[in-house]
Amino acid sequence: MALTLLNFVPMGLDDPPASIHIDDSGIIVPKPAGNARVVDAGGACLSPGWCDLHVHIWHGGTDISVR
Repeated sequence: MALTLLNFVPMGLDDPPASIHIDDSGIIVPKPAGNARVVDAGGACLSPGWCDLHVHIWHGGTDISVR
C-alpha cells in the first residue's frame, strides 16, 4: 500500500523532508503515488531503523537476564 507521511518530528535524519512518500512495494520515492494513503502522524517522532525492539528478559531466562 502506498503511503504519504505528514506532520511528524524527524529523529536521526540528516536534512529531513517535510513529507515521506512510500510506493506500493515499500520503497521511499520522491513523489506520492496516485493511490497513496495519507497518514497524519499528529506530531509523533519518526526515526529510521526501529523495528520490533520489544523483548522480555527475566532472571535465568536468557544470557542477558536481569539479576
